[in-house]
Amino acid sequence: MAKLTAAQARRMRERYASGETVSSLSRWAKVERFVVRNVVTGIAYSDADGPISALRGKAPTVKLDRGKAEEIRRRYDPAARNRASLAREYGVHPTTITFVVERRVWA
Repeated sequence: MAKLTAAQARRMRERYASGETVSSLSRWAKVERFVVRNVVTGIAYSDADGPISALRGKAPTVKLDRGKAEEIRRRYDPAARNRASLAREYGVHPTTITFVVERRVWA
């Protein structure tokens, strides 16, 4: 998966706001669709400019916000191996906890 620049993330947000689909943006940027969804909704590349959009045609599925992400980072203890318990508590997949802790999302 290619890493996007802030300019690419901004352009992706602009194109999505203009009506382009997640699938076409995924092909354009050569990234998975979940990356496009995270960029256009502001979960990823929060420092990039451009309009933040709700996903079209889908009920919101965002379970975390910046405050919860910071709380997860404070509570995460690699020695205690508490990733799975945090995931259950916040209603997300354990990989999401890893992404939050590593600042891949909600940086």
